[in-house]
Amino acid sequence: MSTQLEMADMTAENYCKFYSSAVSKMNIDGADQVMERWILNYADAFDYSPRPDWCERRTPQECFRNAFLLAGEDRGIELGLVYCEGFVLSSDIPILIHHGWCVTPDGQVIDPTLPQAGDEGVGTMPGRVSAIPMNTTYFGVKLPDYKALCKLAVERRIYGVLYSEPGHALIEATCAKTSGNSDG
Repeated sequence: MSTQLEMADMTAENYCKFYSSAVSKMNIDGADQVMERWILNYADAFDYSPRPDWCERRTPQECFRNAFLLAGEDRGIELGLVYCEGFVLSSDIPILIHHGWCVTPDGQVIDPTLPQAGDEGVGTMPGRVSAIPMNTTYFGVKLPDYKALCKLAVERRIYGVLYSEPGHALIEATCAKTSGNSDG
């Protein structure tokens, strides 16, 4: 990958690769522990999908909680929603944002947090938040073991898992089970 990331190549996945490569070239202690590098081993890329009508926008800046609760609600269970955590990147704000969302079994993003056209207050007044652009990309890990997520959330008293050793262990175990590489 070149030393510059062109806007045309700006996806959350490519940004993770670029950032990880840049950090490793700086010879920083612990560079192998950079989350962006670590997540490259387990993450999937997802494209933006408009939020379905049945899913209202939830509390801003509480994405991990919003996605976690949505995945565990009756509707989420009925639809087979899976909690996903990783990064989101949009052309409006070209930096990686640590984020949580849900995905359907066919890989459609259901993001209960980020604003979209039609949400109350979006784009109606100067200075108000704007709708998420259609070219937004997501790059994250699917965590289908909801019971393990609940246990981790209770133990740690937070919803996000990627910045923790127990979260890493959960992701590694989940990925091993889903790829058939489990020892058990």
